[in-house]
Amino acid sequence: MSYRFKAEDKRLRISRRRAHAFACWSLALVLVAIAGIIPCVGSSALGHVGVSYLTLHHSYDTQTETLERDFAKFRNDGIRTIAIVMFWYKLEMSRGVYNQEFIENVIRVCNVADRYGLEVMIDFHTIANEEDSWTNPEYVGIAMRLITDPEIADAYVAMVGWAVGQLKDVRNIWAYSVLNEPWFWPLDEWRKTNWINLMVEVSNKTRQITNKPVTIRFVSALFERDWDWDDRLLTALDFISLNARVSESETDDVYWNNFDEYRSGLTHITQKAASLGKHVQITEFGYSTSDDALQAERYRIYTDIFKSTQNLIGWLSWCWDRGYDPHNPSSDAIAACSIFDPISETTRPAYLYITRSTRTEITVTQGEVKTGFCLTVSNLGEAEVHVVMNASGSAAGWVEPKIVDFGIVGTGQEKRIDNAFTLSVPETAPSGTYILDWVCYIADTSQELFVESYSIQVTEKTQQQGASVPGFPIEAILAGLVVGVSVLVFIRRQRNTPETPRSCLGIRLDRSSSCIESQ
Repeated sequence: MSYRFKAEDKRLRISRRRAHAFACWSLALVLVAIAGIIPCVGSSALGHVGVSYLTLHHSYDTQTETLERDFAKFRNDGIRTIAIVMFWYKLEMSRGVYNQEFIENVIRVCNVADRYGLEVMIDFHTIANEEDSWTNPEYVGIAMRLITDPEIADAYVAMVGWAVGQLKDVRNIWAYSVLNEPWFWPLDEWRKTNWINLMVEVSNKTRQITNKPVTIRFVSALFERDWDWDDRLLTALDFISLNARVSESETDDVYWNNFDEYRSGLTHITQKAASLGKHVQITEFGYSTSDDALQAERYRIYTDIFKSTQNLIGWLSWCWDRGYDPHNPSSDAIAACSIFDPISETTRPAYLYITRSTRTEITVTQGEVKTGFCLTVSNLGEAEVHVVMNASGSAAGWVEPKIVDFGIVGTGQEKRIDNAFTLSVPETAPSGTYILDWVCYIADTSQELFVESYSIQVTEKTQQQGASVPGFPIEAILAGLVVGVSVLVFIRRQRNTPETPRSCLGIRLDRSSSCIESQ
């Protein structure tokens, strides 16, 4: 019998390399003001906002032209992250026989996404219902056998190890979610311990192959009840992922049944996680309905909550669905969850709330000039690097300078540039919405990441004579009260692995707030 199924509680130690990974994920929030400190508005890190990208039959053999069309839209709309959902039955056709064609399709989709600047979360998507087996190979049956049958558990770890080994050289994979929604009932110690031992083993297997972060997607409302911040579990995770929906049940007191309970529960978890040095990612949220207006309203509330919640590093909608799986008896429900209609090739209104949640919104008038944009970079990596930011997007021609060069940023150093750029709106600019993206590079590398994205609403002079900052009256601005802007750049280096030499991997950038001044 493998160690996974022994009841004893063995504490796990954090290795030096995992401690380094923790440092790479540390976030700092900086408040800057010209005349006094003003609290951040929406100081979440917005690094990983996007969609779970589903394809017909979950096969990821979608034509490249279709992928390019979708991914170009995501990039243009400010979405930077997709999740690829891999079911066990797709990866393992029969016991010990893995599906090379499927994994090559996944690699192809990742490579196309990379060309459009998208990062990918790989989601090993188990569904652990006691009577639901459709996601698993026939020999497995229900996923609850993962904690009752050592051979099934060993087979799962082997499958994940094989898949990660195939994917380890795909550069834009951001993280691996190695298990989806583990739960157990009754709430007894042996079930909990067997699940945790499996999570530890599959996490360790993944970490032996790749240096990318490892997480597990938990049911948000059950997270504390089932797992109680167990040290063994936290050691196995680089960050905590939550599948977080409002259940809308009037009788169930276990789940979050309305948005007040949702906000309170999510805030509690993110604050507790922060105190333990862990960040939180929303890996599923959404609303299943054919009513476009109702779905859009739910998305508005969800994203408003996310933007105001500290210690969230992003949120992923469930889902962008390009088809259905007849092998899945719930395929109709998935289609109702989708924010994309593959028949008409159009987005549903809820999609707009995903894109809006990725950008700082600014309202300006024709001919207006805004200054006071402050940029800050923090190097949390192991080596000094040369950091450069370039302006892009439809409003890039309105900013000066168009390149912000931070020079060399040393290990542990923070560099801030006050009045980093000026936004000058032309008198002749038609009213409408424009996009300004700041692209950050480590100099002398080709790797880039869109960091700070602004949605600039231009109005006619007759409609608005003064400048405004969302949430702050014009009088406050004129009095010299300015919300500080800070773009935090987190630069990390790869851990030394047999597959990859130690070198600069790139940068992690997170926005804490927006700062603008008018003149």
